[in-house]
Amino acid sequence: MLSKIAKKLTSFFIVKNIINEDERETYDYCFEIYIADIVNGLFLIGIGFGFGKYLQTILFMLLFMIYRSVCGGVHAERHIVCVSSIITIFSIFIGLQFVNLHILSTTGIVLLLIGVVLLLIFAPIDCANKRINSVERKILRKKMFIVLIFSIILFIVLLSFSVTRIYSFTVSYVIFCVSILNVIGFIKNKVRRNNK
Repeated sequence: MLSKIAKKLTSFFIVKNIINEDERETYDYCFEIYIADIVNGLFLIGIGFGFGKYLQTILFMLLFMIYRSVCGGVHAERHIVCVSSIITIFSIFIGLQFVNLHILSTTGIVLLLIGVVLLLIFAPIDCANKRINSVERKILRKKMFIVLIFSIILFIVLLSFSVTRIYSFTVSYVIFCVSILNVIGFIKNKVRRNNK
């Protein structure tokens, strides 16, 4: 369905002479990705705001987008799998918001430590649809270090105050989830290379 919408958008821009016909495939793919991102975002906002977790939802979405852009990781081959995966990850996150704050804070520290170590080992990871060369990898790795340092400082600051402690978990959860997506991406890449 998203593919059909993307193709219609591309056709519209071709008819209006905004893009060239020979760029159709690239624009089809780009529009499909943007539409999928919008759909994912709307689902997350609906779930998060529905449970009254406004700031957690915004922080989660912002950090998730930033980390995915610099760390990469596995990407679903079908949009329905992508949407289902992000909704599952986010629904678990929202459910955990109702756990005892002390347990959540302790869990957050553990997730942060695991996530940081895994990202330092594996990130950035490319996928079949988005290859990165050695120069891009170095640039992304530097950006990842900056984002990680900022995130660790943010986590410590948020954890230090009782009124903001609940938000510290958001930081650690996102880092942990993205690190797991990197590990899965690493495994998928290795399997793909071995099957060639």
